[in-house]
Amino acid sequence: MLDKKRFLPEFRRIVDTLPKMDTSVPVELIRQVPLPSGLSNPPLVDFWDETFNNGDTRLRMRFYRSKENLDKNPGLLYWTHGGGMSIGTPEMDDGMFERFATEAGLIIASIEYRLAPEHPYPIPLEDCYTGLVWLANNAKRLGFDENQIAIGGASAGGNLAISTALMARDKGGPNIFFQMPLCPMLNYKNNAPANEEFTEDAIPFSWNREANAFAWNQYLGNLERDKVPYYASPALAEDLRGLPKTYIAVGELDVFRDENLDFVMRLCQAAVDVEFHLYHGVFHGFEQYGLPSTKKVIDEYVRVLKEAFAEGQ
Repeated sequence: MLDKKRFLPEFRRIVDTLPKMDTSVPVELIRQVPLPSGLSNPPLVDFWDETFNNGDTRLRMRFYRSKENLDKNPGLLYWTHGGGMSIGTPEMDDGMFERFATEAGLIIASIEYRLAPEHPYPIPLEDCYTGLVWLANNAKRLGFDENQIAIGGASAGGNLAISTALMARDKGGPNIFFQMPLCPMLNYKNNAPANEEFTEDAIPFSWNREANAFAWNQYLGNLERDKVPYYASPALAEDLRGLPKTYIAVGELDVFRDENLDFVMRLCQAAVDVEFHLYHGVFHGFEQYGLPSTKKVIDEYVRVLKEAFAEGQ
């Protein structure tokens, strides 16, 4: 276990009570665990589902829009959820989406992409890119400004957000003007100092080196490891020029800390406008615990989105 003094005081009081991260549990069972709704009661947003095709597969997109902004033509935040590429649904972030929709005045679209290991790379990424194209082609009907599309996601979703932006850059569209990958999962090699530091012995209740190795193996499947493309592992991308303006945030005690720091540095060197926040004394996934520091961080995300969309007009 890490020295408790490294955690923020409010987390020092709860780390001993948090359950251990267990990658031995079948993902099928984890997927069956119901997620509590994070929406207000009654909700401050209207939410609905749309479906679209990726080849022969029908995929779901979940939308959130403030009940206060129904007559406006807002920007869109396209979200790719986290969950280690193997679990998760659009609804897992609905409380945060409610704040984004009501306080930043956005429409949120969160895709239910297909999950590994049943659907390894490149299927989840292809789902996400196809979803971006579908959104851009249906902007008028869906009621958002087609010139104001941003993309975001946390953890594995941060990987998919960046990879989708890379694919959109390489394919010549659709245009993404801003990206917000939060604590993104970027490097399949899992060998940075933070990966060596934050093992299951050191931080058993949070995403750690062993959980990360498990997730990458699920996602990459039978892909030869010396042939992993940068669309799968964005840390491998040698040319980051042309990516949209970026905001990245990660915790000081997060297993992804070092690969995120390296990626931010290389974005700067590629002349990509980037803002970065390293949150002191917190670990991967700390936002889910509803503590005072969590609210401050979500406040920060709202600020970033409001400023990005205001500047993008």
